[in-house]
Amino acid sequence: MCELHFDERGHLTDGSALPMLAGASDVLVLSHGWNNSADEARELYHGLERELGRFGTPPPVIGVFWPSKKFDSVLGAEFDAALDSPMARQVLVGAMRAAVPQEPAPSVFHMLPVEILLRRLAGSQPLREGLLNLSNLTTFYQMKERAGIIGRTGLAPVLDEISHRYPKVRIHLAGHSFGARLVTAAADAVDNPVQSLALLQGAFSHHGFAKSINGVAGAFRNVIARCKVQGPLVVTHTRNDQAVGLAYALASRVAGQEAAFLGDSNDRFGGIGSNGAVRTSEAIQRSLLPARAEYNFQSGKIHNFKADAFIRSHSDILNPEVAWLIQSVLSA
Repeated sequence: MCELHFDERGHLTDGSALPMLAGASDVLVLSHGWNNSADEARELYHGLERELGRFGTPPPVIGVFWPSKKFDSVLGAEFDAALDSPMARQVLVGAMRAAVPQEPAPSVFHMLPVEILLRRLAGSQPLREGLLNLSNLTTFYQMKERAGIIGRTGLAPVLDEISHRYPKVRIHLAGHSFGARLVTAAADAVDNPVQSLALLQGAFSHHGFAKSINGVAGAFRNVIARCKVQGPLVVTHTRNDQAVGLAYALASRVAGQEAAFLGDSNDRFGGIGSNGAVRTSEAIQRSLLPARAEYNFQSGKIHNFKADAFIRSHSDILNPEVAWLIQSVLSA
């Protein structure tokens, strides 16, 4: 496996180099998600390679490594002090807000009075839950921005270089969690279309590919409109994914949205890893199949694969069924 290491601004760090792909027909580019160390990312990539090996020899693999660790400023004395002191809560929340640019977060994240923000995030739980949820939401907004930057300004130029050097090699992208956002941002920014795009429990909006939501196109609509993916575009999703469901439910709480819709397909903040691509005319609904069952992919469509039977949690993707989906995409 070739490793590409990016810093938080999308710059390649020392030691990263493109693999030699002369004679290869395909290359698979993988991106990990949030809160993964380099060792955890390697474990994921090697695990996917092993699972793919059940079905033949995998193509060359490029592993993307990017800084995705959780926001850690709320640990320790500052957090404990904030439980007891309104002034300390003001300071702590101010620090977390300062870590999040305006664009990834809705305006209410920055504008709501601190006590109202924390009460919304706590729901019916004690204040401590509001502070913990704010930490998770801060991480969510930070990683949302960072994954997009690295995909657009870091990975996309590398993919263009591969296309230039090896024009006959088909490029396949697969990302987990915020890695799905990273590879989608890369597909959106490349000069030449990629062959396929696999989004495994993706952590971005379920409206990301929509033509119009209240008059505004989804962030990655151009991937569809400009045919940036020549072959299959597949999405795994399940409501078993509490990580994606929680992050988007928290965003909805901040906005004061009705509790009955938190995180589901009716929630304007719902996640693609929880619900698939919704309100998107190109999306078709399918179920993830057992290993070695036949998939039929349709050109120009987004294939939502409901994965309740095989994916039990956000990170439960190292299994034969997910590997077979990727293998089927590679062979299409």
